[in-house]
Amino acid sequence: MAGIQARIEAVQRRVADAPRARVAVVSPEDDGTFRVAGGLDFVTRILDIAGAENAFADLRGRRNVPVGAEEIIARDPDVILTSTCCDGAYTVADAEPDAERIRANPAFAGLRAVREGRVHGFLFADRAAGVRVPHAAELVASFVHPDRR
Repeated sequence: MAGIQARIEAVQRRVADAPRARVAVVSPEDDGTFRVAGGLDFVTRILDIAGAENAFADLRGRRNVPVGAEEIIARDPDVILTSTCCDGAYTVADAEPDAERIRANPAFAGLRAVREGRVHGFLFADRAAGVRVPHAAELVASFVHPDRR
């Protein structure tokens, strides 16, 4: 347990004085709609550890909140992470098609995260409390603060 806490604290130290990017955790659905991680989702805590803010933290009715493209555009996140689900054998490479769906969506062409190449594959499994938190925080910090690895 001490090793887990030490890794979390190392991430927090590395990003302590960095600007806090606004991150949206987005799941593109097959029907063209989207779900985002709201403020109740544990990913909000992971983002905080990694020196970022959940762009949808104010949505607190559910963990996963359905939204339209318009809402994502209105919030114009600095970084977008997918939430690829639900096979325990998935790796970040398996999340790349979801990231590409977001990048290739013409409605999102003007988003800061898309323009700046800051849409990344991320796994739903890494959004949970547990032994994966240090890994998830390290990964998110590398996406949000690539200059602080």
